[in-house]
Amino acid sequence: MNKLFATILTVLFAAVFCLSVVNCVLLSQTNAAIDDVTSQSAVLRVEVLDLSGNAVQNALIKVVECNTTAKTDDSGQTELTLSNMPQTNLDWCGLTVTVSRSGYVNTAVINCVVYYGRTRTLKVRMYDDDGTLPYVCYVECPPEDYINGLFD
Repeated sequence: MNKLFATILTVLFAAVFCLSVVNCVLLSQTNAAIDDVTSQSAVLRVEVLDLSGNAVQNALIKVVECNTTAKTDDSGQTELTLSNMPQTNLDWCGLTVTVSRSGYVNTAVINCVVYYGRTRTLKVRMYDDDGTLPYVCYVECPPEDYINGLFD
């Protein structure tokens, strides 16, 4: 019975955690026009920090749809050129970004909004792996103009 209670508690904690993370704005976004990127590509700058704000070095970043990977440097940062982004009929697309590092909980960002021909800065906070969380998942909302357009 204790094992079942622990499993239920873990699932509830993970659900509440996912909702609270979005509300705490642990992800940040910057979109800036750049000259050296075509309209079919973009640049993704990623900074990975622990919950205390310390850089997470050697974190493996993967952009699933682009099959692109990189590792963070000593300052917890890396930059990926996304030259094979999926095309949409919008000026942006939603990508899946995974972040992994030994000693930390595997982390995914679902629907990371990246505009074609721009640089996106993504800041990801990672949790120490104490065995209680199977993973952390952040989900981004589409841009506000897209959401408002759904009601027109």
